[in-house]
Amino acid sequence: DGYTMESFGGDDEGYTLQEEPKPTSDVLLPEGVSQDTLSVNPGGTYTLTLTEMQWKAMQAGQSMSGVNVKATRGGDGMYIIVLDDSQWQQMQYNLRIVYTQTIMQKINVQQISGGGYLLILKPQEYDILLNIGAFKG
Repeated sequence: DGYTMESFGGDDEGYTLQEEPKPTSDVLLPEGVSQDTLSVNPGGTYTLTLTEMQWKAMQAGQSMSGVNVKATRGGDGMYIIVLDDSQWQQMQYNLRIVYTQTIMQKINVQQISGGGYLLILKPQEYDILLNIGAFKG
């Protein structure tokens, strides 16, 4: 929801909502890249601050397919990648495919009586599939 609730005054005096510009938990990032590397900017862009190894891994993987973006190097040696909304959406789409393919290779599927199927997933795999919309439709 992007907001935090902060109290002010005494126990019953009230609360105020303050905008929290942090990504939501349904944001997908490449393996090895954590949420603390991402900032969502007021102008609708997304900034990733990555190590050289993270940036090279992203370039080599499928997450950046169709996303034409160049990194700048910060004074601390970190790579800074700024994505506009369409680039961000393309990266999210690519990652949905990557995560779905990876998980589908690992899950245990059993046929049950009545012609249905039982998927045996680890909780983390279920959460990822749920967040990427794999159970819709």
